[in-house]
Amino acid sequence: SGKIAQIGTPREIYRKPVNSFVADFIGETNLLEGTVVGGNIQVAGGTVDTSAIAADCDIPKSGAVTIAVRPEDLEVRADGPLKGTVRDVIFTGGLVRVYVALGDTEVVAALPSHGVAIPDRGAAVNLAPLSGSARTVNA
Repeated sequence: SGKIAQIGTPREIYRKPVNSFVADFIGETNLLEGTVVGGNIQVAGGTVDTSAIAADCDIPKSGAVTIAVRPEDLEVRADGPLKGTVRDVIFTGGLVRVYVALGDTEVVAALPSHGVAIPDRGAAVNLAPLSGSARTVNA
């Protein structure tokens, strides 16, 4: 027997999923398991500043937390807090999908195919969620 996990418009469900199941079921998302330490969130590959988390999300003062960030909301930046290695680069037309290993966790960033530098396979990169784009979700 199934249960309704969330009710809302497609945009609300995509942008504001209530849990990791909804986040991963509706579109693609990167789920990062982390721990809140000193007001920041430690995840594989680095530390996410709470300013990257949407303002309407609950962030515990300490302990475990799951962060959901959509591929289109990750960017490659020289000062990005998440450090990883490019595992694969796939050109899909208007977008380039860049698969990055953050330790044992793989994430994907969807970058425009023009106007930004596209890293090569094997390159060390720094990633950053767009400000306010990541969400804390229940596991």
